[in-house]
Amino acid sequence: MVEGLIARALGLLEAYGIDRLFNALFIMSFSLIVGYLLSRYIRLWAIARLPAEIAMPLSRLVFLSIVVLGFLLALSHLGVDLSVLLVAGGVAGLALGFAAQTVVSNLLSGIFLYFDRPFKVGDAIAIGNNFGIVEDITIFSTRIRLFDGRLLRVSNEEVFRSNIINLANIKARRVEYQITLAHGTDVTKAIGIIKRVLDQDPLVLAEPAPLIFSPQVTLDGIVVTVWAWTTANLYFDVWTTLLTKIREELNREGIKLAVPQRIVRIREREEL
Repeated sequence: MVEGLIARALGLLEAYGIDRLFNALFIMSFSLIVGYLLSRYIRLWAIARLPAEIAMPLSRLVFLSIVVLGFLLALSHLGVDLSVLLVAGGVAGLALGFAAQTVVSNLLSGIFLYFDRPFKVGDAIAIGNNFGIVEDITIFSTRIRLFDGRLLRVSNEEVFRSNIINLANIKARRVEYQITLAHGTDVTKAIGIIKRVLDQDPLVLAEPAPLIFSPQVTLDGIVVTVWAWTTANLYFDVWTTLLTKIREELNREGIKLAVPQRIVRIREREEL
């Protein structure tokens, strides 16, 4: 059996030629060495400038690309017809391409987001209808702690395609209310009361100045819009307390809020 294997090996050497075999081995060894050195250099360069989540996959990708290229060159040097491999590889690559499309898209989106830097860990952001604090940013996804306590994982592809509002970069935020007063209310007096409440609140900014106006009258009552600005870090405190102060002061001054009412009239069917 051993003699048969030796004979087969010698036959293989004679078929391809010892020089071809050694050249192919040299190409493979050279590609491994070059791939290792180049990927190591890229890893050291990238770690100093990029997150580890990006640096490590990038260095591995470079290493595998060089090794695969060296392997194909070695096969070609041995006289192997690569057209069959290219056809098979094309079919397999097409299948893998569809399967890995989302992964690659998230990977590239993560790299673009890193260079674009629309937000960082700890920032309060709004993505679509979701508001929360960024807890973690990886190469494939971003995790956001919503204000109600839930942890939301958003793929980087979706983040990259979404409109992002970075609330941490906003120095002043506007608190907005719509208060509906009862019909017949003295609107000028009500606006004066609301303005007094805003002026007395130390958390409401004097500049930009608050704005109070009545844009419309509905069936339910007279709508009064209140705009008040505060610092971004105090927005939630002001938003949750200011309306209560306004309602209490209006009630103390005898200003009634509207109560939605509907009058339903039932007509008896006339006799034919």
